Amino acid sequence: MATLTNTQISVTYVGLLKTSANTVLTSTAQQITDGSGNNSIMFLSTAGVGIGAAAASGKELDVTGNVLVTGDLIVDNITIDGSTITNASGNLTIVNTVDDGDVILQSDDGSGGTTAYLTLDGSTTTIVASKNITLADDLEVIFGTGNDLKIFHSGGQTELENYTGNLVLQQHADDADISFQCDNGSGGVTEYFRCNGDNSDIIVSKPIELEDGVELRIGSSGADLRFFHSTNSFMQNFVGDLQIEQHTDDKDIFFRCDDGSGSVTTYILLDGSEVATKIETVKIFMSNLPTSNPSVAGQLYNDSGTLKISAG
Repeated sequence: MATLTNTQISVTYVGLLKTSANTVLTSTAQQITDGSGNNSIMFLSTAGVGIGAAAASGKELDVTGNVLVTGDLIVDNITIDGSTITNASGNLTIVNTVDDGDVILQSDDGSGGTTAYLTLDGSTTTIVASKNITLADDLEVIFGTGNDLKIFHSGGQTELENYTGNLVLQQHADDADISFQCDNGSGGVTEYFRCNGDNSDIIVSKPIELEDGVELRIGSSGADLRFFHSTNSFMQNFVGDLQIEQHTDDKDIFFRCDDGSGSVTTYILLDGSEVATKIETVKIFMSNLPTSNPSVAGQLYNDSGTLKISAG
């Protein structure tokens, strides 16, 4: 070692770091000072290192105050005594580079333990939510890169809005249904209509009401057969014959109309058991009958007030 002379001794001593008690390290933390007694922010003991204050029991490194890390910080496990992680500049990125590993967000399970709330599953490349997700009123769940589909609750109603392409609702379970249910008027809910997967049909459980002038259209062209009501009610056929059939054995088809007294009565009865057409009104007006023999077998004509049947 070089010989220290004159002021070199004091200069060297001032530049030395020492413990505040001028002793060797013990289990009791001592503040590090320089030779002139200026305190540093470091506290050393045989049990741990404290920065800003003595290390708490059980902590090998205990920092009181802010820490600035430039570069990588490699830590096996992190325990945070506080409640906030704050990023003041740029992006905050949390990365798990372990193959098939997850990023798991856990919190109290309400029973004294912890449980997973949200898992970024690296093996299935999915996000798994293990608890309910609650959005406040008017906050949207948005799907698609162009905000294509939105689902939200406004406080007064719930809305599902699609902005791109068709909105398709599919049921892939074999023989299962899609059931549309609503309030039943008595504090519960009931089915209004159902897409019946096992019979490939639609079951309507409640009345369907069409506003005036709105047509019920049947046929692939959308215009083959129409039903609607404006001032009057109409059934209109635009393609092919219009056929009315009764397939129940020995049953009838009734044509009824107002009876002039506030009720309805049968005007024409197609009797399925007797295979007969019955005119059940007291009057029949045929004002457009031919007035001479039309020479068409079976056709009626008016011969000067006498109803006759042409023999052909």
